[in-house]
Amino acid sequence: RILDRLEALVPHDLPLYLSETDSINHGGLHNVTDTFANSLWLAFRLGRASRRQRLGLMARQTLVGYQYALLQNQSSLTWFPTVDYFTTRLFRNLLDTAFAAIDINSTDSSKLSAFGFCLSADIVLLLISHDETETIDVSLDDFLLLDTLEKNFSQSRLDFILAPNWQGDPSDPSRYKLTAASATLNGIALSDPFVNFTELATLSNYKNKIHLEPLTFGLFQFPIQTTTAAVLCSNEHHEQHEKR
Repeated sequence: RILDRLEALVPHDLPLYLSETDSINHGGLHNVTDTFANSLWLAFRLGRASRRQRLGLMARQTLVGYQYALLQNQSSLTWFPTVDYFTTRLFRNLLDTAFAAIDINSTDSSKLSAFGFCLSADIVLLLISHDETETIDVSLDDFLLLDTLEKNFSQSRLDFILAPNWQGDPSDPSRYKLTAASATLNGIALSDPFVNFTELATLSNYKNKIHLEPLTFGLFQFPIQTTTAAVLCSNEHHEQHEKR
């Protein structure tokens, strides 16, 4: 709603910047903004922000300090990356060039949010599970755009699924697991701030269903023909974004 008001007030030739962006301000909140729960929110906000044609920048508050920083400290000499750090890096790695936001429809928006990004030679799909109890199975047939472009994909895709690195009882409710202070990527715990995400990606046949556990999210990279990508990314109905 705030962005709607700003877009109405600010001259149309000026971009909008979001600075100090997080789910909770005034320093954040322990066990919320420094946990997996905040990355679930962050992924959703990045997806929503990509649909704003005039939004030129979405920034975080700080690299260090307070409870919403990308790095937290165990002592004055020891720092470790938060889940949001890895989430931010993964988005930057996959969306590392100018892209166009693609309008796609999911079968059940109350349980699943879906966002599409068109790059020079890839389509990246962001899927976020809002379901607290059931695993969601997703196929290309659930998305009208991807269904129409099926013939342009290579026969494979790269999966990057993030989930809480929960240290408690595996049978605990998914909502509890959101308080995990670390995450896994395709089942592998993330701790190295310089991790190579591609080495941890899961290679799948592009027609295979995507399985999302409750309250998790993933980015899925589909290589497509460069000529097809050029047409898609220049479509006037898509919203163009420069890398920043």
